[in-house]
Amino acid sequence: MVDATLKSKVDTILETLPPSGQEELEQFLDFLVKKYQVEEKRNILVLGGLWKDTPLNVTDEEVRKLREEVSRQLLEKFDNGLSS
Repeated sequence: MVDATLKSKVDTILETLPPSGQEELEQFLDFLVKKYQVEEKRNILVLGGLWKDTPLNVTDEEVRKLREEVSRQLLEKFDNGLSS
């Protein structure tokens, strides 16, 4: 349910924006809708094939650290390749 005061404020601001600002606002609102739809639809995938019987309990923090490490290693390889 949309708060009436918020809706009124948004309508007032919308009236003051130029057409390019209105388009930008529309794009941002589309982004927000998709963002929250994705958060709601976080389905847990069931592993199959070779991974079927493998317990996989990985936290978001562990995934973030792994991505950082892989990125660091790739950047080092790239930097080393340029200086050769």
